[in-house]
Amino acid sequence: MSDRPSPRSIAVSLLEAWYAHQDMPTHQIHERSDGDGAGLVMEVVYGVLRQQRFIDYVLAGCMKKPPEAPVLALLRAAVYQILFLNPTDRFAVVHASVDLARQQGNEWVCGFVNAVLRKVCREADLFLSRRASLPLGTRTSHPDGLIKRWRRVWPEKEIEALCAWNNERPGLTLRVIDPDDLTGLQSALAQMGVASEPHPFRPADFLLLLTRTDVATLPGYREGRFTVQDPSTTCAVALAGLAPGMTLLDACAAPGGKCGLLAQAVQPGGLCVAMDASASRCRRLADTLERLGLASKVPLVVADATSPDLAHTLAARDLPGQYDCVLIDAPCSNTGVFRRRVEARWRFSENNLRGLGQLQARLIQALAPRVKPGGCLVYSTCSLEPEENRGQVDRWLHANRGWLLEADRAVFPPRDGVDGAYAARLRFQG
Repeated sequence: MSDRPSPRSIAVSLLEAWYAHQDMPTHQIHERSDGDGAGLVMEVVYGVLRQQRFIDYVLAGCMKKPPEAPVLALLRAAVYQILFLNPTDRFAVVHASVDLARQQGNEWVCGFVNAVLRKVCREADLFLSRRASLPLGTRTSHPDGLIKRWRRVWPEKEIEALCAWNNERPGLTLRVIDPDDLTGLQSALAQMGVASEPHPFRPADFLLLLTRTDVATLPGYREGRFTVQDPSTTCAVALAGLAPGMTLLDACAAPGGKCGLLAQAVQPGGLCVAMDASASRCRRLADTLERLGLASKVPLVVADATSPDLAHTLAARDLPGQYDCVLIDAPCSNTGVFRRRVEARWRFSENNLRGLGQLQARLIQALAPRVKPGGCLVYSTCSLEPEENRGQVDRWLHANRGWLLEADRAVFPPRDGVDGAYAARLRFQG
């Protein structure tokens, strides 16, 4: 008998880590499990976070008060499986969950878990039938604060569509490095049983996979025929208006999806400098560039873009102090990518939003001097919040003469069928 923890046990322990430290150790899913087991762990962990408020509504109807955090994590995982994964074999989930509780060595916990989950099983269909009549935040598991602020921006139907979008399992999209290779790559995928189709948002160079699979096993992965990225990432690159021979600074470059596009756009004869404050993220970026055959063409700089010594850091590497274009893919609240960053909705707060806004303003202030006269600064986020997007741009323009907003674009997930994003091109007139 193997001593390897079961996928259910791993999922519960990852949820415990999240609730205790607000830490989502996604890398541990594959470090601690493999194959189908990793898939089940990911399904349970992400599923619980997507459905957490509704799960807690169900649990509140089946127990008098919440138990301690480890038991609550176990119950949430079990309820997710009972309601959404194993509706025809609910009591099997109960038995497995009681066995897991028994490993904690407390018979009272076993009895409690058994009683609560059996009641969930008996009343599961009733809870599900009531779901449509619950408040939007409860039935779609979004914080009420987010729902309230979104109601100041969009009609109710659009908010409902956004919440539904956020709870879908995201599809896997590939950007084909050479658009002429799209048909060939699609054929190679089909030969190994992986169905795909051109993505409606960018059919010329993006494929949407219709079969769940491990990306690293796909034909062309090691050869750098594609990268995994959402088509929304192309919006900022398109606004930059790059051409061969231009110079560009990608100031928040990791993990590298946009950087690969940027580096391709300025070749031949151009220069793309990739910078990020995180050494570990830069290592991941270096791996991506190496796989794409771009490592020798893209200097990597580990540096804080807001540092007053940035000009000296660049000079020490014999890199330009100013560029035709500077891209700021700014840290943000991630409200446009809740479908992929399932835990981000529970991290959101107005205080965090204000802090991120201050950081975004510092980044623009610090990097504007790196733009040549006549050049442009492209500011982008994966946020839907006005304060982080057009509001941030308007504040900068109001306080700084000599800059012009030439174009901007906001991508709304339910309307555009891709992750949420914002990008703006600011021209420095000198």
